[in-house]
Amino acid sequence: MPAVITAECIRASVVNASSVTRSVNFGTAPDRGVFIIMGREGALISPTACTVDGVAATQVDSWTSGSGVPYAVYTAVGVGTGARDVVMTWSGVSGNALYLIVPMSDVASLSHKTRHTGATPPGPTSTFASAAGRLAVQAIVFESSASAASAGAGATLVWSDGSNGAHVVTEPCATSTTIETTVSGSTVMRGATLEATGAASSILGGNVTLDAAAPAGTFGSSSSDLGGNVTADPAVAAGTLGAQPGSIVTVPFRNKFTGALIASFTVPKVSVLRVSDMASVLSLTNVATAADGRMTITNAALSAGVQYLVVTCNSDGSAYGAEAYTAA
Repeated sequence: MPAVITAECIRASVVNASSVTRSVNFGTAPDRGVFIIMGREGALISPTACTVDGVAATQVDSWTSGSGVPYAVYTAVGVGTGARDVVMTWSGVSGNALYLIVPMSDVASLSHKTRHTGATPPGPTSTFASAAGRLAVQAIVFESSASAASAGAGATLVWSDGSNGAHVVTEPCATSTTIETTVSGSTVMRGATLEATGAASSILGGNVTLDAAAPAGTFGSSSSDLGGNVTADPAVAAGTLGAQPGSIVTVPFRNKFTGALIASFTVPKVSVLRVSDMASVLSLTNVATAADGRMTITNAALSAGVQYLVVTCNSDGSAYGAEAYTAA
């Protein structure tokens, strides 16, 4: 499950400079990502770029507030461990820099859902379609600094800086997710809600390491058994002939310690359970990941639009992972 590592908000006294660099510690958590909200207090100066560890972050939203202050939201995934520089650049130097940086772990992708702007209370609310196993993250900052906040029903206030008026709330996602932050006082708010999708858990947990030559044939399966799609056992497919098979494509498998992509690797055991009743619908062996690290399961036992839990493990069950998917 994705998680917020920490956050930081800085405003006013940073520097009147068009570019600001912050060293952010991502620790050793697996599959690191980050999103950044950038603004410029009291000035018509626009955010123009953001890099994380020298790589350009993706701008997922930008707008100009009613008071004429431009804002932007940037995201990045696949960030390295330890201290990494976040460099934020604006179109000019007038006014004071304002930004909120939210580093995260166990993140394969970050999807922007809702822009938050306007006066409060009661606070921002975002509702969107999602799936179990993902995390809703709501981050807000106020133009008139100090504020207090609390999480709405089902959510958790994971980080708060009342003196700078910045708060981060998270909530595990469901089929339909509503996340809310409650704030005190009437002040102008800026922020965003994003959906974090976790990386598939690697079966290389514990002390197992991945040698470059090790995956091929490791588990005694011939290459002909490792086609990208899994075929149904005759007993499983009985009664479903002629039905359009459902398909699941996982997120890329990665080593949970190093974050390295696990491509063309044979997973010894794979079980697929229907989330609604936790009934087992498929039990497979020796399923291979593709060159992009993803596993594809296509089978008549799967129904499009139905949510399934894919459980993977090594031969003795000492390393395992689980992730929820909706079949296509």
